[in-house]
Amino acid sequence: MLRQAQVLAGRITAKGRQAIQSALRAIRTSLDRPLAEGLAREAELFGELCETPDKKEGIQAFLEKRAPRFTDR
Repeated sequence: MLRQAQVLAGRITAKGRQAIQSALRAIRTSLDRPLAEGLAREAELFGELCETPDKKEGIQAFLEKRAPRFTDR
């Protein structure tokens, strides 16, 4: 079980810092709200991420079939 948690943690930390922070923010601010409000907050945070250089890098890396090089911007 610990090994699985370590693998999952490694997969999460390989993502861009802004994306991780936004996901955690969406979770924290939506736990005690109705589903529709939580989904709206998630969409809002996702929209903010779509304007970042890291999002563009992630898409480019995917298209080029390589690991992304996130810069936390």
